[in-house]
Amino acid sequence: MMPCLGGGLIPAPSKTSGMFRRDRFGAAVAVVLVAVPLMAFSAPSLQIAGPQVRVGQAGHRLGEFSVARDPNDPRHLVTATFDLDHEAGGIGCVVYESFDAGAAWSSTGSIPGMQDGHAHLDPWTAIDGDGRTHLACIDNEFAALSAAPYVPSEYARRVDGTWSENTTLPNLAGATFRNTDKLSLLADRRGHVYVCVIESTPQGPFLVVHRSRDGGETWESPTKVGTDLQANCNGFVEAPNGDITLLWINLAGPLGFATVGTVSSFDGGDTWQHRSVVGQYIIRPGVEQDTPQGRYGVFYPVGPQHNFPALAVSPVNGHLFMSYATWVEDRYTTKLFRSTDRGATYSPVALPAPWSPTCTDCSDLQAALTVDDAGNLGMQIVLADELSLQREVWFMASLDEGDTWLAPLQIASSGADASWLGPGHYAGEPNLLNGLPATTPDDAASDGFGVAAPSIFKTQRRDGGDYWNIISVPEGFLCMWIDHTDGGIQQIWSRLVTIS
Repeated sequence: MMPCLGGGLIPAPSKTSGMFRRDRFGAAVAVVLVAVPLMAFSAPSLQIAGPQVRVGQAGHRLGEFSVARDPNDPRHLVTATFDLDHEAGGIGCVVYESFDAGAAWSSTGSIPGMQDGHAHLDPWTAIDGDGRTHLACIDNEFAALSAAPYVPSEYARRVDGTWSENTTLPNLAGATFRNTDKLSLLADRRGHVYVCVIESTPQGPFLVVHRSRDGGETWESPTKVGTDLQANCNGFVEAPNGDITLLWINLAGPLGFATVGTVSSFDGGDTWQHRSVVGQYIIRPGVEQDTPQGRYGVFYPVGPQHNFPALAVSPVNGHLFMSYATWVEDRYTTKLFRSTDRGATYSPVALPAPWSPTCTDCSDLQAALTVDDAGNLGMQIVLADELSLQREVWFMASLDEGDTWLAPLQIASSGADASWLGPGHYAGEPNLLNGLPATTPDDAASDGFGVAAPSIFKTQRRDGGDYWNIISVPEGFLCMWIDHTDGGIQQIWSRLVTIS
């Protein structure tokens, strides 16, 4: 680990030196350090301030998740995830709640239409200024997919402690297919609720945004975000001035390769502008299988899987931060960028590296970002070895938006004896397998279990899904992650980290 300078601060390189990372190709990289005054020995440092807390139901395998904070009570949190072992069968969208900044979590109860034996994925949640909880998930009812390739985007809200029946959001006029992957949700201070998704028409696929102006009671027809953005979305943020920024991942498109970026609305969702390409997004090479479901037939070898980018905004000045992991030669490398002009342009921000003395050749991925009420940037990263058996969860923070960093702090770790090799990992397959072919026998053999199941299911369980979130609370930063330390069963955990 790189030594701390002056008792706790690691200066970042100058902007001319690029990312402060190890060179995958062995080339010599000159690193120029910014001149940073040495701090006294009382300089801030990161401290673990509480135990590791289980978020969901014990014994249930949980997947990717989002977390949101109540604007009227910053210690009141909600987390939305999917439950691979839901009592209703299939995969249920579930929401857990904490009233003590993550010290304890409890279920918010049954959600009509989101727990019906179908495969509900990609959960996003928010709490608005009137105390309503909002939830959006997609309904992957695979058996119907081959006959009618349309996957509903579903929405529900909780008012006065009771969840409404789910609502299927209106589709884009002329849409022939709604993408089966990645939606996002935001509730802003205007009382608007936004849900983004990708839909296909005879003219091509479009990223669209649904909007409700009355807290989710009714929904307008969706709005296209550009005319050539063949993209998924993975998160909204609202700046202090009311700007709404959406993170997109363009997996095809006119540039000829996958890219990530943002697009903003300065008028509450009426129009979308300042579309910025932040960087190239390279996924670990896989083998496409010939299946009716297309991407669900992609076989990825055992090991770290791709994850989607993360987006955060400063509540102090509206500066935007975006991070993603891209495949470089033989592993994933995480990059961080900052925008100080409302998303028009982004500049790279150097990370302190290497920060782990025991996982030096690991992929670094599954980045999660947040900015606390004082403007301090928090970032969580997972390190994973080539088989995703050794995993370490690290947290880092910057008091000056990434110009310098406090010494990174390891908050959790697990090895092969507490990994997806555990017996709970394959404790029965859920009902989502309707109509989906199994992966190749080689995939099953590589797991060592002889279990044939769709690659999407294996990927979600091995690495905890495509996205995670973290959040700030009055006490500090609440780190949240997924691991298999509970007998191989993938669980969501939270732990408080403070700056002291």
